[in-house]
Amino acid sequence: MNPVRELEQIAIEIVRRHVSSSGTVVDMSAGHDPDYRVDYADGRTGIGEIGWHEDPRWRALWEETLKRGTIPQVVDLSAGSGLWSVGLTLDARIWQIYKLLPSLVTDLLAAGESDLEIYNDWPPGALADRARRLGIKHLSQVEAAGDRVIFLPPGAGGIVPSDPNAITEWLNDVLVNDPDYQDTTQKLLSRAADERHIFLLAGSATPWGVEELLRRLDIGLPSEAPSVPSEITHVWAVSSFTTPLGALWERDRGWTTIDART
Repeated sequence: MNPVRELEQIAIEIVRRHVSSSGTVVDMSAGHDPDYRVDYADGRTGIGEIGWHEDPRWRALWEETLKRGTIPQVVDLSAGSGLWSVGLTLDARIWQIYKLLPSLVTDLLAAGESDLEIYNDWPPGALADRARRLGIKHLSQVEAAGDRVIFLPPGAGGIVPSDPNAITEWLNDVLVNDPDYQDTTQKLLSRAADERHIFLLAGSATPWGVEELLRRLDIGLPSEAPSVPSEITHVWAVSSFTTPLGALWERDRGWTTIDART
């Protein structure tokens, strides 16, 4: 399974559905050209690049997770240990989590502890240092019964911004300020077309609150335009989770919602 390829196909299908009877969308994502081309019935042409705002460390972490254990994200503990929740850093050592976490829980309980929060070098002590080496941010018992650990992905949770323009700020941070995404824009600028589209899917590198705003577009859309070069005519912003709506900015129309169902 190639998640990048699958998400490209989802994005192209969203564009295809939006263009509908006004033109034809051609999938070019398998090559080195822009990811798609739009051939409009009136003779105009559009080209588009698809980006996924994904942290490669997060992807590597969860690819490794899926290889470990009978049930991913679950580690069995000895009888009487209870049910525990564990939060990980992006540098967590998954293979060691499965091997060493049970003994860490046992030793925490023996020390009379059922909760451990890690803040850089605080707290001191052998148990906290063992948690740091494993890449654990927090470890806590949530129920007396259960005898297993469920570990959670990094970055989950947070505050949802009240202003939908946080979506525009995110787009600017990624497309304008992040060097890893500069080629997305440059590939479009180097080719002739009537329209140039950037399609950005939120991912694990996207602030949680922005991801939530993209899932709540029925409540509010941004009002500010993204700070992209004048040759960019369309910017699409869509959650990588299943959601009915996406956001589309067009230079001559501003922001609208689009059908993002998959």
